[in-house]
Amino acid sequence: RMGGRACLSAREAEKQDKERKLQERRARRRDHLGRVAPLTPSHPGGGPPFPFSKPIPTTPPMLGWDSEFLGRMGGIKEEVYVLRSDRSICYFREGPESSSRVVVFIHGSAQSKWLWVRSAPPQGVHMVAVDRMGFGGSAKEPPSDEQYGWREGADELVE
Repeated sequence: RMGGRACLSAREAEKQDKERKLQERRARRRDHLGRVAPLTPSHPGGGPPFPFSKPIPTTPPMLGWDSEFLGRMGGIKEEVYVLRSDRSICYFREGPESSSRVVVFIHGSAQSKWLWVRSAPPQGVHMVAVDRMGFGGSAKEPPSDEQYGWREGADELVE
């Protein structure tokens, strides 16, 4: 019984240690964000605080999306491909499919395939813009116990 009790204490200590480390990581992240992007009390409308100390001014003020851009977005058809892993990847294509030049566009973090929409389709290029796993219309990333990064994403994209 004494051994079981000690084992339970060791498990509890390990659990508490993990929780303490998690809280420390969160505190470091909050401190870092506070230095990089200090919050102002609130925006003039009385809503939530601005994410940065000063909003980025636009001249003239941006009141909505450009109608030409919205028209382009409306003309682009999203497609979905189901991988062997049963996860799906969302993408769109533009430009002549007969083109010998195929360019694959992959966004960075906190973005989507829509980042690559321009005022006109690329000339002489067949463009394929994809949502990485966990973004946009693509499947969510694998459970957190699996390693998934750029390399694994590229392996699936080649499929």
